[in-house]
Amino acid sequence: MLLPTLILPALALATALCATALGDTLTPLATWPDVTGAALQQTMIWAPARAKLSSNYVAFRKPFRLDAAPPARAAAAVMHLFADARYVLWINGRYVTRGPARFDTKGPEYDTIEVAPFLRQGENVAVVLVLGNVSNGAMQRHAPALTARLDVPAADGTVRTVLQTDPTWTWSDRTRYRSPKMDWGNTLDRIDTRLDDGEWTQLEYDDARWQRAASVDGAQWGPLSARRIPLLRETPVAPTLARPLPVELGAGQKLTFKLDRLVQAYTSLEIDADADTQFTIDYAGIQYAARAGVQTYVSSDTHGVPGGGSITVKSGRATVRSLQLVERLYPFDILGSFTSEDPMLNKLWAMCARSGQVMSEDAYVDCSDRERVEWMDCDPPGFDITRTALAAAGPDGKPRYGDARLLHELLRRTALSLQPEGWVKAHTCSDRFDIHAKMEDRACEWVKGARRYYESTGDDAAIREIWPVIVAQMNWFLAQRTERGLVRAREWIVWGNPVGYQTLEGTGLNAFVYKALVDAAYLGRALGEDARPFEAAAADLAAAVNRELWDESAGTYFSGYFKRGTAPQLSQFVKQFDLAVNDGKVQPTMHAALWALDAGIVPADRRERVTRFLLANRTERARVMVNYYLFSQLYAQHTAALDEEVLEMIRTRWKAMAHWPWQTSWEELDGHGSRAHIYGMFPGYFLSAYVLGVRRDAPVWDRQLIVEPRLGELRRAAGTVVTEFGPVPVSWERQGKTLSFTVEVPRDVVATLRLAGGDARTLLINGKPIGTETVGRYVVAKLRSGQHCGTVGLTTR
Repeated sequence: MLLPTLILPALALATALCATALGDTLTPLATWPDVTGAALQQTMIWAPARAKLSSNYVAFRKPFRLDAAPPARAAAAVMHLFADARYVLWINGRYVTRGPARFDTKGPEYDTIEVAPFLRQGENVAVVLVLGNVSNGAMQRHAPALTARLDVPAADGTVRTVLQTDPTWTWSDRTRYRSPKMDWGNTLDRIDTRLDDGEWTQLEYDDARWQRAASVDGAQWGPLSARRIPLLRETPVAPTLARPLPVELGAGQKLTFKLDRLVQAYTSLEIDADADTQFTIDYAGIQYAARAGVQTYVSSDTHGVPGGGSITVKSGRATVRSLQLVERLYPFDILGSFTSEDPMLNKLWAMCARSGQVMSEDAYVDCSDRERVEWMDCDPPGFDITRTALAAAGPDGKPRYGDARLLHELLRRTALSLQPEGWVKAHTCSDRFDIHAKMEDRACEWVKGARRYYESTGDDAAIREIWPVIVAQMNWFLAQRTERGLVRAREWIVWGNPVGYQTLEGTGLNAFVYKALVDAAYLGRALGEDARPFEAAAADLAAAVNRELWDESAGTYFSGYFKRGTAPQLSQFVKQFDLAVNDGKVQPTMHAALWALDAGIVPADRRERVTRFLLANRTERARVMVNYYLFSQLYAQHTAALDEEVLEMIRTRWKAMAHWPWQTSWEELDGHGSRAHIYGMFPGYFLSAYVLGVRRDAPVWDRQLIVEPRLGELRRAAGTVVTEFGPVPVSWERQGKTLSFTVEVPRDVVATLRLAGGDARTLLINGKPIGTETVGRYVVAKLRSGQHCGTVGLTTR
């Protein structure tokens, strides 16, 4: 099958970009210069190449002098800092922060840190602990390095560089931080304070036995650019201890504590120990060997700490003098809310919003209790919860509603993972290449996510940056078409898909590819690119699906087509394939019908039959993320009965999750897998966007909202829905045959009010009639900016 000829030049460009990026000279996505990043790239240092390091942790020190302390105000003194792969920064013995944001080595980002409060007149010292040459689910193994620069304003108003990395910095790998155990996306420290000959973060420490650093060639990385997301917020969390501190522990004894929820935190500890005391920090997998005397320790990584934990002494004796957990997350605040007469739904919404916070670090991560990996399928639902419940401050300090910065990072880092064959990885910033390195349908969601980002922000520069990679990925799909015109590749889509992990011409996958082609064409038009080949390919693919995979007798689609002579494939995830295959056609399933409807590939004259099949089989293998797509289709039917059913499904399927003491959502409805996972948090989105009924129904530049409550059998529901235009407070109360409501429409926004079962003749807004129309079961009116109080008589629900 030939590729559309008009797309080939872009494919060649993207393939060349990837091939170059994987070779000796790195080509970034970005083309604009970053002056600070370019300067930092010229001052990278590390231990000399001849050094035989005893640990993957290397500490670097540099004393420096200030004639005067800078004013203790924001931006009075800033340090620009990047390390491969992670760093912890101290100034004058005081912990400052850690970083950088996770990165692909082809597109690293440096941090800019306000450090004025840590500086003083006279002698100062900067100390950076760097973890290098390691790999896990969030770090690529690569050349290690550190680069830093401290800029301080002078008395004449100019900015002076008073410190930057160079070979005068000293280093040591003989510190308490030994090579850690790398576990999924977590770093498990191995600490031996017996190796320390003093507190090397302090100014007074004598580093005469430390060695001089060596310069490193910065061309080994793609161009450094400024961090695109805010620095993470650090919040101390006070655990409830079984005994008040200080607590002395002997061999076999432990100090336990409790938390009222899971936190993503690092540990700060002070102990007074006997020499050679051995203990474990059980909740973080940390092993610790102590020297004699008082010592402090801060863990190099955060960990998902569940509802409690313990410190256990294995041998010797230690007195725990202080123990603090410091949660470190993306600075999201929960600005949305949801209340109703159903306490379970209220609790579930709060759990979903909290899960959105916990699964937002320097990326949307899949889970906090295990992997902490950025996958393409972290969105959805990551951005859905963000734009309806959360907000973080922008550079001006004001809340950024519909904050899409984490989604932007996901899109960009995924683009940087482009492989020579033309496909992007399913997870970013990782050397992991296993059964889940390539997930074809998730790549389609990545393209869909690019459109979601664009329509939420209007940021065409971000889309233009990744456009060549979108082209490459879509052409990779088109190259997989068979003589039937269908894409043949592996399906996954979500847990529970009956043809998951099978390589076939699947209806689900082809529906996803179709939607991605439509979205790619939309983005191409927005950028002024020639999108006609993608439009034509989408039409051809839709025709092939409806020609080759339609099951007339069932009134829906076969699940796919197996090539003659092939057999279903088994894997560790699919133990058996229990679908009938006749003449290459795999029997229909609810999943195939669901994704065909979701993608819009079903012609109008078949939609009613496919929907009927879906509804008749809607409980079939409906594992957690299947419900994300299912809820959308049930709401799309616009019936009171199905509105009620969605709420009942949420109540029954999410009941255990809502009462889970960690206050986090799960990977699976039955509790298998992770119990702090991004998959299970999307009911919070539906409660906000559909039950409270506020959602954007056009690109952000149109400044339109829809206000359409789906209360089901609820009598009351109220709350605040966050939108890109700001928070929208809303309340609904049904008394007999009257619905009373309030809604506040943001400035310069037009809201379409749609009230199911309403009598247009009785609708009053602020005590006055308003122009309406009736569309199906809805009475429809337009609301301008401002607060509106209304009532309407109801004929039905």
